[in-house]
Amino acid sequence: MSVRQPAGGRYVAVARFFSTASQRESFIAYQTNIQSDVSSMRQLFWTASFGGDTPVAEAAPATQVAASGPATPAAACTPRPEPNLPDLDAVVDSSVVQMLVANAAPPIPKGFEVISLKFDDQGGVSGISVAESDLPDPTQRQLTTLVASNLKQKDAKAPSSFLLRVETQAPGVRYQVLPIASCAP
Repeated sequence: MSVRQPAGGRYVAVARFFSTASQRESFIAYQTNIQSDVSSMRQLFWTASFGGDTPVAEAAPATQVAASGPATPAAACTPRPEPNLPDLDAVVDSSVVQMLVANAAPPIPKGFEVISLKFDDQGGVSGISVAESDLPDPTQRQLTTLVASNLKQKDAKAPSSFLLRVETQAPGVRYQVLPIASCAP
């Protein structure tokens, strides 16, 4: 016996994962007839992994470079200023992340992570990875997932990639929006 429900609105959220050297382009879709479910289930997309590929919320492995001969000191770098960096309120819903971190079980320890964010032409997130952190790997994945599921659409004037530093501490969470390190000529 089947129960028929009246036809109503359908809400669909789709995540697109671009191809990499080892993986094809992939999509994940979530469909519901309850609009509020879309918002509450968006963290689902940041936990995806495909056939041995690194999950989206994890950091990419470090690249090793073979050196031949003595190392030469790197030239001094003066970071290029980025006048269009967005305000924190335009990047992440920090109050929701604060609530999720406060209610996390087990509690997230004191530490930091720098999250590299990349956005597509429409302002949606196209890439996220941990650039630097002093937190254990499982905690990095947990914190990155909490932040990623509460990111806002990028402002048209903001750069297509920037860093978000997230610090967990006893009274709460602190954030800082940073430019991608690039050197002025």
